Amino acid sequence: MTKPAGHEKPGAWLRRLIYGVLLVAAAGAGLVAFALWYKPSPFQVTLTGTSDDLGAGYGRKLRTPMRLVTHFYLDRIVCQGDAKLITANREAALRSLENWPKPYRDELLAAAAATQIPAGALAFGNAFLDLGRARAGCRSAVVSQTDSVFHAHNLDWDTLGGFGRWTTCIVRRRPTDGRLATVSVGFPGMIGALDVINEQGLALSFNQLGWGNGGTNEPVFIMLRRIAETCPSLEAARTHLMQAPPGMAFIITVSDARSGSGSVFERVNNRLTERTLQRSFVAACNTAQGTNFGTTRLDQMLTKAEANDLTALQQILASPEVLLASNIYSVIFDFHHHRLWLASGEIPAAKGGYREFPLFK
Repeated sequence: MTKPAGHEKPGAWLRRLIYGVLLVAAAGAGLVAFALWYKPSPFQVTLTGTSDDLGAGYGRKLRTPMRLVTHFYLDRIVCQGDAKLITANREAALRSLENWPKPYRDELLAAAAATQIPAGALAFGNAFLDLGRARAGCRSAVVSQTDSVFHAHNLDWDTLGGFGRWTTCIVRRRPTDGRLATVSVGFPGMIGALDVINEQGLALSFNQLGWGNGGTNEPVFIMLRRIAETCPSLEAARTHLMQAPPGMAFIITVSDARSGSGSVFERVNNRLTERTLQRSFVAACNTAQGTNFGTTRLDQMLTKAEANDLTALQQILASPEVLLASNIYSVIFDFHHHRLWLASGEIPAAKGGYREFPLFK
């Protein structure tokens, strides 16, 4: 008997539905697998001009990732989605903004206008550590040899609300007001820096020790960039670092490639101290060491391995004894060979290997 046109057994439609669901599930699983496998490259931005030019260009080029970091990390994660806490933190950040040096304040306001992100929200992204809203720990080291100085930093943070793999950026800035050109590594929206090196070979990296005390002084991220843009050497930077305001939670690792020197500045018993190179290196592991040497696992591995080349240092940074599961990126500045080595795009980042980038083009 011939079936009427357009008529199919119910089982045929059910099979089609099942096949469709399976196809969608397979596609979804494939997308998830791809997202887990894929290692996104860092954003790269080159900026030049006045503070207004730097801020506006930065905002235009990274508008979308800046908005995502603001909304999903700062608002939802750091502020726990609490509208009152979001408002209070943005207001505190605006009070902090009044104490920023003018070039960086102008740059932030220009970036806020370009992205249409409230200035308080963008300022909070640069000051939330100083306001006592987060805490993290890192690993950093300076290794000085006859013909090279390696400045390394494992940023051990959190996943930035799930965006940690996708938000690392390299920003090259060349101000036209006499400040030094810099290359910094951090996240979209940072006017300051987590890691920065200037055209004279002075590099600085931020590790955190303790909690910020909620002060609204110049934020530590801004201080690092200001020092990099105004100080040609470690000798010049030392004065600024030793004048850091009380309550600023920090360990700051500094290297001077031209002189082959390096130091870690940290607080020990509420007093600022400096540790210099010993056995050709100095390292920090988010713990105050004072004058004690060789007390951290990173110190011990640097001593044992005699990390005198790039490969050895990369292996130490990626070692299970040093690498934390929260490592978002790992950076090595190699000023003498004009190179920046960056592991990013997966967590822990250093486990996946390093990409090579030029420093100053």
